[in-house]
Amino acid sequence: MGIANFAPSERLSSRHIRPHNSTEKCFTFSEIWNLPQTWVEPVNTRNGGWSGVSRHEVVIAGKRRQIYLKRQKGQFRRSARSLLISRPTYWFEMKAIEYLRNRTPLPVEMLAYGEDDVLRGKKAFLVTASLEGYTPLDELIARSQRDHDISHYLRLAFSSISELHRLGIAHGALFANHIFINRDNDDVKLIDFERCRRRVSPEDAAKYDFSKFFRRDYGLSEEHKKVIVKASLLN
Repeated sequence: MGIANFAPSERLSSRHIRPHNSTEKCFTFSEIWNLPQTWVEPVNTRNGGWSGVSRHEVVIAGKRRQIYLKRQKGQFRRSARSLLISRPTYWFEMKAIEYLRNRTPLPVEMLAYGEDDVLRGKKAFLVTASLEGYTPLDELIARSQRDHDISHYLRLAFSSISELHRLGIAHGALFANHIFINRDNDDVKLIDFERCRRRVSPEDAAKYDFSKFFRRDYGLSEEHKKVIVKASLLN
């Protein structure tokens, strides 16, 4: 896997990717877009477009780090504020992380966002840091041999996620594989904020996310489900 020099940025949204307050090399949109397509999961194809995620090792501020590069082409969404303007769905994820990262530690670290000329290329990418030392909640549930351990992970996850709901915001895709836990320090992180939206109330945000979470079968008992509700706003 090739090593690329890469500098952190507050927000990158032009064809030329210019690091924020940095003298490191700037990359063009094409240089980042054309990194190897070593997909970590099947490419998502819908509505005439596609999106995919690849993992890369890069250099940030002189240190090697693992990143995830999310690329998409021809996948758009209209915002509630402007029904006439379509933006790449990753733009909405970038905006959600920008808003949330100063209000809660839950979002994954965002390193860069890039958007091609919408009229010509209709491409966008989002770069996030790999969650080294974190394990997805679905894997923790599957590996755990004791109900006590499962309850601990669920309590930890949903008490942290309640911070998001108190802001009146629903994650929108709150599945167990989007929830990550660091077992060394009990830190919780969330990924995939594309469907993140403000709801009418904190309670509505929690109910919406619960409807998504319980849509999948993780083999949880009724007692486990009670742990989730008790750890959340809905207790």
